[in-house]
Amino acid sequence: MGLLDIAHLGHRIVERKLDAAAQAHAEQPARADTGLPFGARIGSLLELPGADFALLEGSLLKAPAHPQLPVIAVSRMRFSADRMLHVFRLYTDVGIERKGEGRSFLQVLVRGEEITDAAYYQHVLRVVPQTPEEMEPFLGKGFGLGQSEFSLGRDLLEMSGRTPAQVTALLGTEGDEIALEYHRDTPTDAEYVAPYRSHESRLDDAIGDKGQAAEVTSMDYARTLPSGETERLLIALEFVSDKDGATEEAAHIDYLAGLPIAPARIKVI
Repeated sequence: MGLLDIAHLGHRIVERKLDAAAQAHAEQPARADTGLPFGARIGSLLELPGADFALLEGSLLKAPAHPQLPVIAVSRMRFSADRMLHVFRLYTDVGIERKGEGRSFLQVLVRGEEITDAAYYQHVLRVVPQTPEEMEPFLGKGFGLGQSEFSLGRDLLEMSGRTPAQVTALLGTEGDEIALEYHRDTPTDAEYVAPYRSHESRLDDAIGDKGQAAEVTSMDYARTLPSGETERLLIALEFVSDKDGATEEAAHIDYLAGLPIAPARIKVI
């Protein structure tokens, strides 16, 4: 290599270093995953108390596979009936093809500056209504979702991917007439309470290029496990309207099991 070639090579190396320096100092896109409970962000690690999952015999919930779970998406829910209530979800799984089936998340309720409730939810099953009649009980029309009691029977449990033997173990019998019985988890014991309506905006990356938006009609139920622990059941009719900034229309009914966790026992690092 001649002196001229060496000079050219040195010039190209200097140019590359200057380009790299310029890229390093270029303005980076602002993060959208800010202002979340526990100081969480996408990429944080969620640490849940393992002892809380040790007494879940007979539950639909499973203990997380790892003590620390990466937060891979976050969302905020706005409720039309209560603008002062802020509900956040820290997702540890967004499901198959990021469509929510198989998802899990920590849901955190905040009023003012105070965290008033936290629960870890795991997806149990999804039903896709085929007709308007199948959707009617979930639309807040005075029956169905919002009634004081809900029974999760063998037919739905078998749709969750469990074997007949696993379903029988949950129910404690082989009879089709037996179901898991839940009571509506609301401050009032009225026979019917209209389901909550909310809008969920989910971020699947830190700058908000990817994500999903949905209108949600939901109700919370609960039952007491043999251990005395509370298992929640969140039932939600979701109308997805947007994914990654493009129109996407889908409707489904999701059933999610939840475990209440004291906020002081939750860590995000």
